Amino acid sequence: MGDKFESSSPMKLTEQNVDLMEELLLKCRMPYQMHHLLVFQVRQLNY
Repeated sequence: MGDKFESSSPMKLTEQNVDLMEELLLKCRMPYQMHHLLVFQVRQLNY
């Protein structure tokens, strides 16, 4: 499962990686607002 991240540059999260991260955060039961903010920030960094 970890190889997906190694194939791309660590500095640039792909859309796929952001989706994976969202999934992981949801599994951790992170408060939704906090999780949404984090994902939003990551998307802002990349686009």
